[in-house]
Amino acid sequence: MGREIDILRASACTFHWLCYLSKATDNDKLIAECAIKYPFVESLERHFVSNVTLELKHPIYKGRNIDLYIGIHSDKNEFDKSEKEPVFVEFKFLKESTKPKDVFVDLLRLRSIKMRYPKSSCYLIVYGEKLVFNRLLTESSRKNDDKVELKTEVKEKISKERVLSSWLSEKGGECTINMNDEKSYLDEFCKDYQRRDGEEIKIDKLSTKLVKLFDKEEGIDTLFSFGVWEVL
Repeated sequence: MGREIDILRASACTFHWLCYLSKATDNDKLIAECAIKYPFVESLERHFVSNVTLELKHPIYKGRNIDLYIGIHSDKNEFDKSEKEPVFVEFKFLKESTKPKDVFVDLLRLRSIKMRYPKSSCYLIVYGEKLVFNRLLTESSRKNDDKVELKTEVKEKISKERVLSSWLSEKGGECTINMNDEKSYLDEFCKDYQRRDGEEIKIDKLSTKLVKLFDKEEGIDTLFSFGVWEVL
């Protein structure tokens, strides 16, 4: 629970920074995925969280890195198995061009760590413009879709929205992903990724749980939303 509090505190600080930045500049187009990591890390360190590492070598997959890691690591920038409470974080900037595959890859990368190291805490932090974020991740934006005649490109966009909201629920509680429904994404992942130990990639189940959704800031008209999901 201590590590989760650290993640939530840093998330709240980073969300506040996003809100301030957008208000001060009157611009909601400044944020990129790489830009969010540094204020997040600074918040952790200002609250005396030690051993924070960006771009640690992924402990499972060859030639891959993890966005953020909290815990002991070796001189070779690798996960130290003696760490009792490792925390792994992936960041995802949600925008119009985001593909379901992009989100699912991050979920699979985190789930692989959780399977190998059950005592680890794995979080996917998703953020983006509020309008895009809400449309892709909330159920209210998809009412009556099946009752209307839609163009193919619109149907594809709605399908993407439904996929993302079925993986990352904004209602709280645990969300279990049916891996049979996502076989094409998993197969593509297995082709693109190679385990460091040379073994076959096997991921038979995947669940997420909403930890916190930030979409309001007192006194500030927010342009961004920011959510933290734990990968179980």
